[in-house]
Amino acid sequence: MRKKTKYNWKREPNIKTEIDNSEASKIKLDINFKTEKYDECNEFLLPSKKRPTKDKSKKIVSKKLLSKKERKKLEKILDKKKKKENRSSLLDALTQIQAPIEELKQLTSISSIQTKGLKRHFAETLNTTVTFNQLSSDKKGKIKRNSVAGGKRKKLLETVISKNQTSVDDPNVVAFENSSSSEDESDIENDDNKSINDKVIELSDEEADSSKINGFNDDEDKTASNTVNTEENNGLNQEEILPPEVKIESNSESTLMTSSDIKTEDKSSDLPLLKKIKIEPEEKCKTSSTIYVPVDRSSSIQAERQKLPIVAEEQSIMEAINENNIVIVAGETGSGKTTQVPQFLYEAGYASNGKLIGITQPRRVAAISMSKRVASEMNLGCDVVSYLIRFEGNVSDNTKIKFMTDGVLLKEIQILLYQNIRYSVVPNDDTELEMLEDDDDLDPFNNDLDSSVDVIKIAQQQPLWVLPMYSLLSSADQAKVFKKPPEGCRLCVVSTNVAETSLTIPNIKYVVDSGKTKTKLYDKTTGVTKFEITWCSKASANQRAGRAGRIGPGYCYRLYSSAVFNDEFPEYSIPEIQLKPVDDLILQMKAMNIVKVMNFPFPTAPDLLQLKSGEKRLKILGALEESTCEKDEWSSKLSKLGETMASFPVSPRFAKMLALSYQHNLLPYTISIVSALSVNEIFLDDREGNKWSEIRRNWAGSGNSFLLGDIMVLLRVVGAAEYSVNNLKEFCLKNGLRLKAIKEIRKLRIQLTNQINLNVPDLNLILDPKLKPPTDTEAKLLRQIMLAGLTDHVARKVNPDEIKDNEEKRKWRKAYRDSEMESPVFLHSASVLKTDMPEWIVYQEVYETNKLYMRGVTAVEPEWLPTFAPYLCTLSEPLQEPPPSYDSAPGKINCHVNGTFGRAAFTLPTIKIPLTSTLVSYKWFARFFLEGEIFPKLKKFVESLLSAPTVMTKSWAR
Repeated sequence: MRKKTKYNWKREPNIKTEIDNSEASKIKLDINFKTEKYDECNEFLLPSKKRPTKDKSKKIVSKKLLSKKERKKLEKILDKKKKKENRSSLLDALTQIQAPIEELKQLTSISSIQTKGLKRHFAETLNTTVTFNQLSSDKKGKIKRNSVAGGKRKKLLETVISKNQTSVDDPNVVAFENSSSSEDESDIENDDNKSINDKVIELSDEEADSSKINGFNDDEDKTASNTVNTEENNGLNQEEILPPEVKIESNSESTLMTSSDIKTEDKSSDLPLLKKIKIEPEEKCKTSSTIYVPVDRSSSIQAERQKLPIVAEEQSIMEAINENNIVIVAGETGSGKTTQVPQFLYEAGYASNGKLIGITQPRRVAAISMSKRVASEMNLGCDVVSYLIRFEGNVSDNTKIKFMTDGVLLKEIQILLYQNIRYSVVPNDDTELEMLEDDDDLDPFNNDLDSSVDVIKIAQQQPLWVLPMYSLLSSADQAKVFKKPPEGCRLCVVSTNVAETSLTIPNIKYVVDSGKTKTKLYDKTTGVTKFEITWCSKASANQRAGRAGRIGPGYCYRLYSSAVFNDEFPEYSIPEIQLKPVDDLILQMKAMNIVKVMNFPFPTAPDLLQLKSGEKRLKILGALEESTCEKDEWSSKLSKLGETMASFPVSPRFAKMLALSYQHNLLPYTISIVSALSVNEIFLDDREGNKWSEIRRNWAGSGNSFLLGDIMVLLRVVGAAEYSVNNLKEFCLKNGLRLKAIKEIRKLRIQLTNQINLNVPDLNLILDPKLKPPTDTEAKLLRQIMLAGLTDHVARKVNPDEIKDNEEKRKWRKAYRDSEMESPVFLHSASVLKTDMPEWIVYQEVYETNKLYMRGVTAVEPEWLPTFAPYLCTLSEPLQEPPPSYDSAPGKINCHVNGTFGRAAFTLPTIKIPLTSTLVSYKWFARFFLEGEIFPKLKKFVESLLSAPTVMTKSWAR
């Protein structure tokens, strides 16, 4: 049987079409070739376009089904159209039955019946009261909206305020908040408006002022009223019940407004209908009185000032400062930015009303010289224009302008963080330059003395007055370059980059720029520092060129080509924050409750590895709490120890040493050690053989004092300097010490002593001028304190038997292995421990020259590491042999463990430590208790026990 085929719905249907040949018929063909052989059917015609076709089949139109909602909408539209068509006839019918006008006058209007309700109206009025003081507005009166959070809410609030400012609802108006807006209602309203003209009355300025009252007078009625006057009601007054007083607060003033303040008139309508009253608020411009502080300058100074380019821009600069929070003043060197901007601010009154003008300088010598220069130009004393640098300054109660280094300002901000800061404006001078005083760590001449002598020999034809200029010089020696040279001599200043910024050395006409700078580089991971001579930045080169010709014409000779300047010189120096450890920065930010320092928007952010390394070091020191989860790994908060460390103005390592020295009355020694370690270049190079080296070895002493190492030498230096305070200069020359460094150590001791007395009440710590050397026990405790502050700076001597390769033996000969580095490190030849070489040591820092050398070395014992550096120790379980024992004096159970230290996994000897609180510790405690070790009176009952107490510590015991 044949299978029945199904209907194929995919095939094309048989659609009847009709071809449109209207275009083809318009084409005329002229074919006369052999017409007898071809008929008309043989004409072959190709149209240019496709001929259109028409579908002749009947199309089935499908009606769209309407939903109930759409059907109702259409029905409403039809009803509205019918009503609109019948509206004219309806109005005609209403006019026939309308009451006469005389009768309408005798009726009461709907607006006076209060159909809206007083309760609802008063609630709406009170709810729409807005306190303008809670909103921040700019000078144009617009509300500032933050695009980050709360923007929609503030935008909605701005809309509410604009409505409340332009209109005031009246209780006599019959209205609803959500009224329908259908077409028939709008048409009816338009028709009604033809007969009844409702007006929006705008009050003039005088009427608005007269309508504002501050309260009720004694002779006025306590019940306020709103009177509606019309021409045709024969002066009929209707007393209405009015809302209570509503307070509207604005930025300019607070005004109490009641409904009795508003009086309206409608002269054209028969029915009194009051809808809205527009009140335009008065905008008052904020003005401030101009302050001018007169300055009595000499005529010569005034004439010199007029030659400076910045003086012509004084008005524009001061307008920018008055209108903005941050202003950058850029100009060529020598234009007068450093000296004139503080004078502009002083004359504009920024130093009045008990305020100060604080100017930061990148160098100490610049702060001193600029304060004297500005004081002389303004004809003011040094008590008014002062300076303040570390350990030195002449600031008084009369100071109005203060020059200082950036570190001084930062410390003042930290101290006065939650108090009133007196500075009205803080100009920051030469911010584009590197503010790290690298030359503090340099011998200013090093091995360049020979080259400088050659230059002097070349210029022997006329006498030279050669003066050095570097930051390690005293202030008196630095001031010599500003004085006139002897008669007939030519001034020549040999300077480091300390004279690069903010200095005007008079009569300097020629500058010879080598283009080189010695930069202190810092390894972010290992902490190794080294100095490299590199090209300076283009900004620094321009600053060097600007030192010449400050008073007259000048020239700069650059010892490099323009191609080197364009291709190899960086635009700007690397910021200081990227060239030094950030441990102190992180500690201070954590103290200010900035927990996640990595998310802080630094202007020039440190490297992420730099921040992580700094936070890791603070955890090793115990300044930060351990994070509970991996998510909060870099969001640790300060521990109790960290809060104490943050209060000291030293690095975190030294701050921990100070915090732990409160025990055993070691604070005087630790303060001296920290002060000496914080000052660079205390010792001079031994150029007289080994004379100074022998003196330092004798200062080290013996026993624990000798093992204290280089730190003991520093203690001896501080104590001996105190004894020789009357002949300090001779003492320093005799023992190879730098005089300025010794003075700075004493100043820092005074500062730390005062700081500790503030932090620890009733301590009464004094600066002992006759400090005695520490005893052997005190020296041992000081070694432990050094280990507590330098826990991650531990090194172990390399045993030659551990190295088999001959080349490696030569490389590691007399070397130490650091716990964090793979390269060998060595003791410097100036260290007093160089000959003995203890097995375990701690060091202050590692610096790189041809090798890696350690500075500030102290010998330690490996048994101290688990106690003072538990973060870096990995310990085993308590050993069974020797077994744990009970120490009755401290009341603790001690055990022996093995372990390793640091990333290098230094093997520690078997160490005796207190048993930690675990299940094993409870078992041993029960055993010692039953044996009568803890409570001796129980020893007589040991024989009566069913089992021996040793069962408690067996592995099979439950």
